[in-house]
Amino acid sequence: MRFLFSVEKQTTVVEKQTTAVEKQTTVVEKQTTVVEKQTTAVEKQTTAVEKQTTAVEKQTTVVEKQTTAVEKQTTVVEKQTTVVKKQTTVVEKQTTVVKKQTIAVKKQTTVVEKQTTVVEKQTTVVKKQTIAVKKQTTVVEKQTTVVEKQTTAVKKQTTAVEKQTTVVEKQTTVVNKQTTAVKKQTTVVEKQTTVVEKQTTL
Repeated sequence: MRFLFSVEKQTTVVEKQTTAVEKQTTVVEKQTTVVEKQTTAVEKQTTAVEKQTTAVEKQTTVVEKQTTAVEKQTTVVEKQTTVVKKQTTVVEKQTTVVKKQTIAVKKQTTVVEKQTTVVEKQTTVVKKQTIAVKKQTTVVEKQTTVVEKQTTAVKKQTTAVEKQTTVVEKQTTVVNKQTTAVKKQTTVVEKQTTVVEKQTTL
């Protein structure tokens, strides 16, 4: 009886032990699964850390380049600020010039309008003057013809006067000679008269 009881107890213990082993096996399997998952997770985390390390290194390089770029950009912005100030000054001066130029253009427009009016009047005058010149040319041509005829007449008259002058000169010579002769004759007559008077007295 004791042996049977002992066997039953042992059987019970073995069953419990078997159950415990099964549970432990299950736990170990689960733990193995967990460890595998943890190993996978660690590997992934290691990969992630490596990638993150690479990324940080790249980011460090990028930040350094960005820092350099920002410094250069700061310099550029300072230069650009100076340029903008100068450009603002230039634009202000240019605005002043444009205002003055606008005023000048308005004045010039007024002058051109007045000049246009003057030119139109002058054109009218020139047209009238052209007509007058044409008429005057006609008159001058007629006058030239008259003058040419008058010149011919004067030449002929001059020739006649020259001939008449020659005749008058010759006639003057004759008259002078005749006057001299008359004077001599008068002297003779006076002497003769004196002789006659003396003779009469005697």
